[in-house]
Amino acid sequence: MSIPEAAVAVLVGYLIGAIPVGLLLCRIRGIDPREHGSGRTGGTNVYRATGSPILALLTVTGDVMKGLLPVLLTGRLFPNRPIVLAIAGIAAIAGHNWSAYIRFGGGAGTMTNLGAMLGLSPLTALVMVGIGALGFGLSRMASVASLVVAWGALVVLIVIALSVPHPSPFLARVSPAGLIAYGVGEAALVSWALRPNIRRLIRGEERRVEY
Repeated sequence: MSIPEAAVAVLVGYLIGAIPVGLLLCRIRGIDPREHGSGRTGGTNVYRATGSPILALLTVTGDVMKGLLPVLLTGRLFPNRPIVLAIAGIAAIAGHNWSAYIRFGGGAGTMTNLGAMLGLSPLTALVMVGIGALGFGLSRMASVASLVVAWGALVVLIVIALSVPHPSPFLARVSPAGLIAYGVGEAALVSWALRPNIRRLIRGEERRVEY
């Protein structure tokens, strides 16, 4: 992998990931989600701000695509550079969480993370959807589900990278090094974005999603 290839991956991932889907959708209702709840632009806060499950679902879908598309695009541009795909996925999460389009605001990166995982390791993405749904169902806290997904994915990606010499595309579409790099990167970025939530969880003050 060359520096120009890595730079293209970062640029593609960040610029796509930074598109504030939730904010754009909320403007249909004349609402700014940054003025409500957690102040984030992800699906959970869109639901809090608008009370609309449809807008929340559209936000989730858009955020997933923001993670998947950069991975697919860089895969087309650099078919023999699997590590570049992981870089694009990490950059997409960074773009979603700290979008230059909206003064470096954004979300926590969970759905964009799942989208990137879908492009890098479809099995990991599917497993994490189930585990994340379980975590959310038991806690009714989006932050708990996000942390479970982020750290659970890191464990699964490391296991795949270390135990399967020649995995199928369903298990992994990048090299073992790419899987581990992505796992470490996504867990770090999601956890960093959720620092306020982690502090509230420790104090027992974290918000639950009411529906």
